[in-house]
Amino acid sequence: YEIQARDASVIVFSSKTQVVKRLSVEEGMQTTVLNFLKTQPRGFTNIAIGLEEGLNQYKHWGAGKKRIGLIATDGRSTEGVDPAEIAKKYDFLVVLHLHGPGSHLESSQAMAAQGNGVCLEVETFEQLPKKLYEAVRVLARR
Repeated sequence: YEIQARDASVIVFSSKTQVVKRLSVEEGMQTTVLNFLKTQPRGFTNIAIGLEEGLNQYKHWGAGKKRIGLIATDGRSTEGVDPAEIAKKYDFLVVLHLHGPGSHLESSQAMAAQGNGVCLEVETFEQLPKKLYEAVRVLARR
């Protein structure tokens, strides 16, 4: 099974969310990546609003589909509600936990558990492509 572009959304979050690519929109991977690289998130880290925007994508463009998500985070939320509370609304949530100074593994694990999913740990930047590929494979089986 291959994940189609229209079945994916890309959201960047800090104090606000930026939708890089909407669910149900056909867009080439190169365009999505370039648009992602142009984003400049600023402010605090509100993981909950990122998760909420993912759910909002399903509400507007993916009604009736399983609410499946992938989030890359260090687990450290500096504003907003507890992201694990929002994670409960997902049918399946994969959390890529990015280790680093001040990261909160327990928070990432809680989001994955509440979202009926898995937490994949990324120890170094070099591991990111492999772990992202692993996450996409897990999602494709859903």
